[in-house]
Amino acid sequence: MKNILLRDGWRILKNRKGMAAIEFAVVAPVMLLLILGTVEITRYIMFIQRVDFTATSLVNILNRNLNVSRADLAAYHRAGRRMMQTSILERNVQFGTTFTAIQQNDPPPANANVLWQVRRGVAVSRIPSGGFYNTTTGLGLPLAHRDQVTVVEVSARFRPLGVTKGLGDVMGFEVDDVYSSAVARPRFGAFQFPPR
Repeated sequence: MKNILLRDGWRILKNRKGMAAIEFAVVAPVMLLLILGTVEITRYIMFIQRVDFTATSLVNILNRNLNVSRADLAAYHRAGRRMMQTSILERNVQFGTTFTAIQQNDPPPANANVLWQVRRGVAVSRIPSGGFYNTTTGLGLPLAHRDQVTVVEVSARFRPLGVTKGLGDVMGFEVDDVYSSAVARPRFGAFQFPPR
């Protein structure tokens, strides 16, 4: 009886049928997580780049026209939303823009005056909506006396595929708010009035 058990046990251990299926079952979940993680990290990096590009493009468009209306700002916001929706995965992105004009009225060490600020969508702004603002520490841009700048702040919410499909806890991805701002001086003079 002992010989039969040893002989059959040895034969079972030498049998390699089904070994590939077992190896695949062990390796497949790890490989799948690596592939999905790479896709999500790539999407996140591209999303951040799109937010930066949108802020830069909007400040460029804003500074081409000195007489800006609220309708113009609404059109710029819609254009920014279209820039953010480049793929079918970002159709319902939560997006907001803040347009701000700042002027340095007093000699430079003093704070600058926020002339006007308009928010559209789900906007996040790091600039106070009224009063004074320290441009040297806030924008990193020192202004001369009577200098004006416009700031466009873009905020958008990145939703990983894992969160929307229920795999977020397994993969460790979370919803993230991405923020970017762009600063420029008006090209042709200075803004005279707030948008009407």
